[in-house]
Amino acid sequence: MDILPLLDELRLLARDGLRFSDNPYDRERYTRLMELVETYYAKTLELPEDAVQERLQRNLGCSLSAGAATFDGDEQILLMKRTDNDKWGLPGGLVEPHESPPEAAVRETREETGYEINLLEMTTVNFRKPGEDGLPHRHVHFVYRSEIIGGTAHLSAEGQELKHWRLDRVPSWNGEDKEYALQAQRHQVAERTDAR
Repeated sequence: MDILPLLDELRLLARDGLRFSDNPYDRERYTRLMELVETYYAKTLELPEDAVQERLQRNLGCSLSAGAATFDGDEQILLMKRTDNDKWGLPGGLVEPHESPPEAAVRETREETGYEINLLEMTTVNFRKPGEDGLPHRHVHFVYRSEIIGGTAHLSAEGQELKHWRLDRVPSWNGEDKEYALQAQRHQVAERTDAR
């Protein structure tokens, strides 16, 4: 059995737990989980544990996320009002272990909106340095222009409301989602112009 995929998934769970948890007991558990991962990486790769710690911090210190900019026939974009800040944003989230960014964009949209989507093209790749937005590592975010191909609207616990908006009418945007939506809209307009 190849234990490395399991260790990588456990490492990501521990990393995200340490990133999002303020509870000292939970942080202690996630720290212990990370120590176990480092120990078993070291045994599997036959390396000293300090070398494994250095490699994990240097080479695996990057998180990925993906979102979808989904327009309807009236050129309005599907947005979700978030429960954490009451602002409107694109469906999206972190890429799971052994999942590609396009797969994550489709899954996150299904989980957060109930819709099945078809990705048309990537419109944005955004890079954040360590320390920006409180993230401890580098972070890369992908946005895909997409279309709804099925499903029915329903919210996850992360959203209060789903709505199609004209971009100039959105009352409050989450983070950089306005710029991501504008970039996707420019791609949409360019594609429509090229088709004429």
